[in-house]
Amino acid sequence: MNRLTLFARIGWPRRLRNLHADAPGKRAYVRTMHDVYRGQISDFNATYGMQFDSFDALQTAQDWRLHTDLSNGNETRDNVEFLKKVVAKYYQTARDAIRRYDPNHLFVGDKINANTDSLDTVLPVTSQFTDLVFYQMYARYQVQEPGLDRWSKITDKPLINGDSAFTMITDSMPRPYGPVADNLRQRADWTNELFRPAFEHPEFVGWHYCGLIDASNLVPHKQDRQHSGLLDGYGEAYLLLR
Repeated sequence: MNRLTLFARIGWPRRLRNLHADAPGKRAYVRTMHDVYRGQISDFNATYGMQFDSFDALQTAQDWRLHTDLSNGNETRDNVEFLKKVVAKYYQTARDAIRRYDPNHLFVGDKINANTDSLDTVLPVTSQFTDLVFYQMYARYQVQEPGLDRWSKITDKPLINGDSAFTMITDSMPRPYGPVADNLRQRADWTNELFRPAFEHPEFVGWHYCGLIDASNLVPHKQDRQHSGLLDGYGEAYLLLR
């Protein structure tokens, strides 16, 4: 799980709730639902249109709900609440395994997609385990700034944008990923407008530009979307971005 996205938020709860009765993930799901619904199986049934006579019956039900109804607000809430449990267990297990052999190892966690609501959803959980907040966000500074303000109020951990870039259309990059500038000068201006005020935030300590070299549509698997780098496809630097 390299990135926590909207799809992960839907997928993990859906996958684990449909496992067999002895699966640890299924047991964790049933415990969470028991807490969410305060032990009232009738309220759970009302949300999902089921007829379980107890949470024990839910425990033994395999493949009982293979799809998520995105229009069902209670189901969405349940998925988010259970996702937080899953993420907490995942992060705790990974951190403890690493620290068992290297107590001083810096634990970064996943690069969380802040272009969705994923970071806002899981940050209160992940920040309990990580030494910093490692996220990705493709946007100009005025779009990123409210997030920096929100996240710095949730945690006192340092923030690193681990994946961001400003791109432009060329003959070999017709569909670049990220905010698309009209030309190289505009790319440079947008980069400067993000770089300087972001680092004025005391908690903002790093930014990774994605990627170093242009990934044109001649590169395998880049036919649909491309990245504009700091160097062109021949390794020559874009001097305005220096």
